[in-house]
Amino acid sequence: DAVDFDSSTNGRGALYSVNPETGQRTILSDFGNASQGPLAAISVGHAGMVMENSGNILVITEIYSGPNSGFKGILRVDPNSGQRTVVSNFDDPSQGPVRGGSPMAVEPSGTIVTAGSVTGSFYALYRVDPDTGQRVVFSDFGDPSQGPGGDSVLLQSLKVESTGAILVTNELNHPMLLRVDPITGQRAVVSDFSNASQGPLGNPWDVAVQTSNMALVTGYGRLFQVDLTTGFRTILTDFRDFALGDPWGVTTDAAGAVLVASPTAGLSSVLECEVWPIPGPPPAWWTPRCFPRPVGAIFRVAPVTATRTVVSDFGDSSRG
Repeated sequence: DAVDFDSSTNGRGALYSVNPETGQRTILSDFGNASQGPLAAISVGHAGMVMENSGNILVITEIYSGPNSGFKGILRVDPNSGQRTVVSNFDDPSQGPVRGGSPMAVEPSGTIVTAGSVTGSFYALYRVDPDTGQRVVFSDFGDPSQGPGGDSVLLQSLKVESTGAILVTNELNHPMLLRVDPITGQRAVVSDFSNASQGPLGNPWDVAVQTSNMALVTGYGRLFQVDLTTGFRTILTDFRDFALGDPWGVTTDAAGAVLVASPTAGLSSVLECEVWPIPGPPPAWWTPRCFPRPVGAIFRVAPVTATRTVVSDFGDSSRG
């Protein structure tokens, strides 16, 4: 499944089902269609999406205000009908912290883990009961006794390891991959993306568990492999080699192939150039790049040869 907003009602966003073999796309749930459930807004940059053990799909809707913002929180989407129901309402303080965020994961027990700036200007990880929607903080990035954190944190992705530990990416002033103890909430750095001794530098975005000792991380146009014991990084494939845009989402399929989503790839004749999104001068490793207008594409990457093939180009109308 994938998230996009160009073909949805009032530009609110839609959840697509993409055939992994043909690349054919169909809209599963249009977040601007009230007949399918609560109206909400989702976007490529702020939508968290994960599948529950039951096969239902969880989506975090847009947390920022706007003319089409609608419901803010976690929705459950039926994978067959696209119908949406509320799991947790971020505007309801009786359910817990009211400031949500986009990254989300599901633990083996079925409990939802997500992140947001729920304690003033600091981020935190919190659990959401999948039945009641109640939210409880378990790792506060404003609490130094729990490990690295502070106010220069922007958490982008969460994934649960086979051990139950939670991998978290931070892309702000100190880009790093962290591991969080699911019981104590203690945080430890796995790989520091500003430390050249651990491999190529970058700005981590999404993370996926590839094996028990290896993770995949997207960032700054690259797909990294990260050793989860040593933190050493290598580049599996560099999307900038062929101007294929900036890979954001990453996951693996049942055959072990790697699937990567890039919102800045796809067919378009209009070029748009990057602007450093954080106040102050950009880091030395960052240079602006120009891409075709972001319509998006999904790629399959061979885990050994790193060969890339296009699964579905969202600029190709013949695919849906």
